[in-house]
Amino acid sequence: MDPDKLRIILLILGILLIAGIFLWERHKGSSERKSRRAALIAEHDEDSSMPSHHEDIQHDDALSRHLDELAGIVREGNEGDQPDENVGDESTHPHEPEEILMMSVISRRKYFTGDAIISAMRSVGLTAGEDNIFYRCSHDEQERLYAVASMVEPGFFPLEDMRRFTTSGITLFGTLPGPRPGVRIFEDMCETADKLAAFLDGTLHDANRDLLDDEALEKMRLIAERYPA
Repeated sequence: MDPDKLRIILLILGILLIAGIFLWERHKGSSERKSRRAALIAEHDEDSSMPSHHEDIQHDDALSRHLDELAGIVREGNEGDQPDENVGDESTHPHEPEEILMMSVISRRKYFTGDAIISAMRSVGLTAGEDNIFYRCSHDEQERLYAVASMVEPGFFPLEDMRRFTTSGITLFGTLPGPRPGVRIFEDMCETADKLAAFLDGTLHDANRDLLDDEALEKMRLIAERYPA
């Protein structure tokens, strides 16, 4: 198997677990970040209420590794072809996003069908990527603003066999700073999530798997406003 393809698949294995633990500040080397991550992992282990057809089985160390790497998926898609003029200088070209915007659409029933998901994605103009997850791309399709993945292991969509596929929910996530102003990415993500929820008969949830309310949306907007470009 191609090494790049294998790496992407391994990253996506962690997506089903991001629904309750994804929104935190990344500051490499910060003890505050490490404490927050540990608390979120512990909370996830105690909460088994998220609807799913699969039992979530994952070790904390693997979870942390996936979360660290997953955040770069969208960024890598935007920066993969750009020359690195500051090799070796981490302070001038950080590879990790500082924030992650995330929300989920969870089925009101038991699951979404694959055919319904394909129709929904097309209706809102999302594009299937080579890694079998969907992306919101810029008008010229040169930049990825955010991604949409399945909440059920292994996270990607079997695009060649969607008729037999089901999932309890889908997750929209994007990294900041991104290729567009943060508020623009946030507003597009909200609009898309609303349309997907209506199309699929689902409910909107935040990073903690709580129903997405005005307070949670305002917190996300304030985060997005810190990234004007």
